[in-house]
Amino acid sequence: MNFKVVFKGSLLSVTLVALSLLAGALLVYFNFISEATASIVVFCASAIGVFIGAYGVSKTSEHKVLINALGVALLFGLVVLTISLAVNSGFSIHTRTLTLIGGAFAAAFWGALFGK
Repeated sequence: MNFKVVFKGSLLSVTLVALSLLAGALLVYFNFISEATASIVVFCASAIGVFIGAYGVSKTSEHKVLINALGVALLFGLVVLTISLAVNSGFSIHTRTLTLIGGAFAAAFWGALFGK
C-alpha cells in the first residue's frame, strides 16, 4: 500500500465532505432544506467525496489499486469514528455511523473500479 497516495486521497475526501457539510448546514440554517433532507445530502456527499478520493488514488497508484482505494475508505471511517466518539463523549456507534462507513467502503470500491 502506498501510504502517501492513500493519505492524499483521504485528505481530499475529508476536505470535500467537510465543505459539503458546511454547505448543508448553511442550507438547513437558512431553511432552504429540512433536516431530514440534510441527512440524505450528508450521506450522498460523503459517498461522492470518498469516491473522488478513491478515484484519484486509483489513477495515481501503479498497482494494488483496490487496496489503496479501500485504504482511503478506512482512513475516512477512522475520522468519522473519531469525530463520532468526540461528539458523543463516549463509545457509542449508531446505525447512521455504520451506514456512513459502509457507504464509504462501497464508494471506494466503485472509485477503484472506475479509476482503472
